[in-house]
Amino acid sequence: ARLRVGKHGKEMMVNAAPIIVDGKLRGSVGVLHDISELHELQDEVQRARKIIRSLENKYTLNDVISESETMQVTLEQVKFAVNADAPCLLRGDAGVGKGMFAAIIHNESKRRHRPFIRVDCAVGDEESLEKQLFGSLRNNHTTGMIEKSDGGTLFLDDIDGMPIRVQEKLSDFMTTGKLQLTSGKLKQVDVRIIVSARHPLERAVFEKRFYEPFFERLKRITIYIPALVERMKDFEGLLSTIVHKQNQLLQCSVQSVSEASISVLKDKKWSHNVKELETTIAQAMTFLEKTEHVIQPKHLQISSLDQQFLAGTLQEQVENLEKQLIESALRANDFNKKATADQLGVSIRNLYYKMDKYDFDRSGMQDFS
Repeated sequence: ARLRVGKHGKEMMVNAAPIIVDGKLRGSVGVLHDISELHELQDEVQRARKIIRSLENKYTLNDVISESETMQVTLEQVKFAVNADAPCLLRGDAGVGKGMFAAIIHNESKRRHRPFIRVDCAVGDEESLEKQLFGSLRNNHTTGMIEKSDGGTLFLDDIDGMPIRVQEKLSDFMTTGKLQLTSGKLKQVDVRIIVSARHPLERAVFEKRFYEPFFERLKRITIYIPALVERMKDFEGLLSTIVHKQNQLLQCSVQSVSEASISVLKDKKWSHNVKELETTIAQAMTFLEKTEHVIQPKHLQISSLDQQFLAGTLQEQVENLEKQLIESALRANDFNKKATADQLGVSIRNLYYKMDKYDFDRSGMQDFS
């Protein structure tokens, strides 16, 4: 329960439970958590989100780095979508920039002077998402994001996570263009729907996890945004753009990224694509001294595991990983081989074989606990 305690009425979250001994109540124990700091953190997060959204909303076609053929194809599709003014499906892995392209389509279209609203469909439960989109009369009157987007664009991020009942309701709205307000009245709402998906929706439709009529409306304009590995010709251009952007955000004066750093960055596997690259550059900039203006390899926070996989065949990469795991387990168990074998789920004989294979020094190690 939430309670206000003390003379200043500080807001606390209190968890309490009875102490029962031999079936009789002997007392209780309570744990108090100060949640005022949590509110402050939530406010900071909201402020940061507003800054990100305001920056995102300013993207235009001129901001797209498109030296690679794959991105040139995507850019042509985006230009078509700008003038089509129809529902649009953006496909691509996490971090490829689907939100940026949704903003570009809006900013280059005739709707540019009207609202651009983004809703994350992967956050919250079915009831809260429905309330966010369509509004609610419970407690205080809440206007839904669809109504707020009237005349503009509604971007539904990670549509994969939208519950199917909400999909059906949204599909019905897209068919009629009429929104039932919380007052019960019908209102004609002119809004363009753009959605993003990380995974192919065809399988979700087949498995009845995605509403087929909804998918049919969304797929009319489908744009695939390539992963970073598919557009390596854009890499240095992206780096330059990211450095410029982070200089403004972090109040830095970084001039460039060294050739050695570019080589290291190009060899890394970017599971979260441009977003992860941007985070890596921002972290590197925090490690620069005031007199340094070029990002060097020493500034990059790339794990040793990433470094292990910079080159080599599949077998070599598997062996590198196996060697690293064995070494980590040995250190964690103070070089006790019996404990290490148990942790790794292998026999002591198998562990000996692996240690000989990778030239581990057995001196000073314990055989048993």
